[in-house]
Amino acid sequence: MQPERQWYYAIAGQKAGPIPESELLRLRGAGVINGRSLVWTEGWPEWRALGGVDGLPVPPPGIPPVPPPATAGTPADTSGMATSALVFGVLGLSGLLCCATGPLSVIAVVLGHMVLAKPGLDPHSKQLATIGLALGYLGLLFMLLPMAFGLFWGGWWNHLPEVFHKFHQGVGI
Repeated sequence: MQPERQWYYAIAGQKAGPIPESELLRLRGAGVINGRSLVWTEGWPEWRALGGVDGLPVPPPGIPPVPPPATAGTPADTSGMATSALVFGVLGLSGLLCCATGPLSVIAVVLGHMVLAKPGLDPHSKQLATIGLALGYLGLLFMLLPMAFGLFWGGWWNHLPEVFHKFHQGVGI
């Protein structure tokens, strides 16, 4: 009985192997490699597509490859939430100047905390969420600071009954 031929195969432009022919066929059956994957064995002058190799059993057509097993504990993709935290933080902070969108800072803070609470967070999402969180808190500070100043040192609460009276007259209550 002859020993199995040893094969090399290419994945993402990198050479892998050598592996026995039985393992090469298992990888093809599992969908790791396919008929377009490049393979090479001793005695060949160049790499060839696996589908064009004579002498290897061909899998029956129409059977899809076996999906890879699901890995438990894979973190969810949080880049969208992290990006949203950043966008709401920027809008909440910049809107204070012209558009009264300061309350968007609250959304930035909530989203930032939600993203940072996820386990296994990738560094890019962590950075976006942290920046969004910081901008959100800064927007809240700039929104609430004038209110606090006016409340405690401006004496505007003395005029509050007049404001309510004018509001009720305008609405017709």
